[in-house]
Amino acid sequence: MAEIFISYRNKDTGDITGRIYDHLAGWIGKDRVFKDHYSLSPGMDYREELRKAASTCKVMIVVIGDQWLNIKNDQNQRRLDLKSDWVRIEVATALARQPIPVIPVLVKNASLPSEQSLPKSLSQLAYRQTVTVRDDPHFINDMQRLIQEIKQYLPSPEPPTAPTANPQNAPGTMNVSVNTSGGQVMMPFSQHGDVTFNYNAASGIEGVRHRRQQLKDEIRPKIAAQLRNYKDIEKNKLTSRQDAARQRRGMVTLLALIPIVAISVAAAIAINILAGVIVGVVLFATLAIWSARRSRLSGKANDSSDSSEVQFLRSYLELIDEMVNRSDDEIERLTRR
Repeated sequence: MAEIFISYRNKDTGDITGRIYDHLAGWIGKDRVFKDHYSLSPGMDYREELRKAASTCKVMIVVIGDQWLNIKNDQNQRRLDLKSDWVRIEVATALARQPIPVIPVLVKNASLPSEQSLPKSLSQLAYRQTVTVRDDPHFINDMQRLIQEIKQYLPSPEPPTAPTANPQNAPGTMNVSVNTSGGQVMMPFSQHGDVTFNYNAASGIEGVRHRRQQLKDEIRPKIAAQLRNYKDIEKNKLTSRQDAARQRRGMVTLLALIPIVAISVAAAIAINILAGVIVGVVLFATLAIWSARRSRLSGKANDSSDSSEVQFLRSYLELIDEMVNRSDDEIERLTRR
């Protein structure tokens, strides 16, 4: 169900309304924004779909340009004066649903119509707080203000989260979610299960830019921080293992010295002092060689490879970098149009 309904006149503000839609869809997802040509289902009765959308939306924005009030049909009749005018029907439906917010969005230097200039069913529109959206270079900032106004009436899109796994109790399933209404990438990762990454896939250049910003500025830093955290954990674990191994080797060496001394003394008593010294040297050298070999093998085992968590997060970073590059290519392609 679309939560934001965009009402507009194509001949008045069709161009900038398309940009407004792209920006809103890029923020919250295209399935949550209703705009006639983008949202009507082929083969369905558009009258019923328009009425249903206007009757169930949580916010309506009415895009008003400099011709919105007085635009006329082929019979030279002002459209707003006709009960069959769909803009009038849409706005009147939302205004009748108190306290549903109806936000006039003023574009092209338009002003809010007075109560006297509007049909009775639309008269309350004259008292609704407006938001102005200007062309570039102000468009992005004005849209951010509009989004802030809308946010208070809607549940926020699901916030981006970095992959999570219990570093003390891997493996487990890791999930990353950016926007549940966007696109989806699945990474099979054997030890952790399939990893689903939902990202914003809104159409239009504004949607692509927003998706790129999500990936680069929100998701990647979180995953990179998680990767650093896992590396620090592994480093601390490695240091602890090495210290424990040194302590064990020291204890074994100390315990082994007792029988070596005993055997050497026994050899000296049974044979002679020289024989006792030779036996002691041979046994001590054997113990030293064993300890050195155990130390090398332990070091190789500890340094042989990264943990599965680190490998997983590195793969994730590579995936996001690839998606950012694809977004850059798409932005360049759309800009050339």
